[in-house]
Amino acid sequence: MDPIDLPQRIRSADLLLQKTEHLVLASEAALREAEERAEQAQLEMVRYQKLAAQNQVSQELADTRTSDARAAKDKVSEAQAGLDAVRHDYQRMQEDIKALDVQLSELTLRSPASGIISARNLEPGSVVGAGIAVLNLIEPQSLWVQVRIDQAASGAIEPGQPAKIELRHQAGQLLGANVIRLEMLADSLTEERLVDIAFDEIPKNISIGMLANATIFLPAVERAEWLPAAAIVYQKGQAGVWLIEQGKAVFAAVETGTKTLDGKVQVLSGISDQDEVITYAARPLQPGSKVKPQAKAIHHD
Repeated sequence: MDPIDLPQRIRSADLLLQKTEHLVLASEAALREAEERAEQAQLEMVRYQKLAAQNQVSQELADTRTSDARAAKDKVSEAQAGLDAVRHDYQRMQEDIKALDVQLSELTLRSPASGIISARNLEPGSVVGAGIAVLNLIEPQSLWVQVRIDQAASGAIEPGQPAKIELRHQAGQLLGANVIRLEMLADSLTEERLVDIAFDEIPKNISIGMLANATIFLPAVERAEWLPAAAIVYQKGQAGVWLIEQGKAVFAAVETGTKTLDGKVQVLSGISDQDEVITYAARPLQPGSKVKPQAKAIHHD
């Protein structure tokens, strides 16, 4: 971005810093001179006090040397204060230059990652407001597939589970992958949950926005009781099955679990091994419909 007069301000601050550095050197020299004069005045004061005690000089002259020594000591304090003030100015100028350097560095757009620029949102000469994206960047090594899973079937999905991805333009070729995250925001209209699946190895010739199918492999279930998916029916939003009892159809609500790709549905509760389940009916059934006793019981696997 255009720095306007910022480089000139930095140059001016740097020159002022150099001047302040010279003032520090001058103040240090003045302090050394004041200390030497104070030391000499102290020696003179002691010598004249001894001479006055021996009546070799007047007491008035000895008092004058004492006053000179006190004044020289005050000059040392004054020189020290002046040096401290100049040093503080020098430190302040250093911090001012650092602040200006930071402002100048922020005018250069730096990408947080290596990637490919996919879009330029503003043209040269445009005014950029705070929080406006100037460029869109794609990091090829962090691509993932976002799939939509029915909310009712997404409860067993967790990050880290293995998966397979099939790109639409490479039908039949399954790519290794794994679940990296479950999005916090779901689609309330379609009642779907968004799941992000990352490639084990980014394939070649891939583009943003391509369509893909994904299969997530859930943990194996030991000794699962299951029925064909065609046997599951819904009555007033409740999942269930049709049972044969005394030659008539009876609806029994069930709780289902995992569904497999080959059409199996895990049954968690609602029926037992002795129940006869209707897996296929030529016409829609109603409670009390007469049926022939050609049924299959619940399966174990």
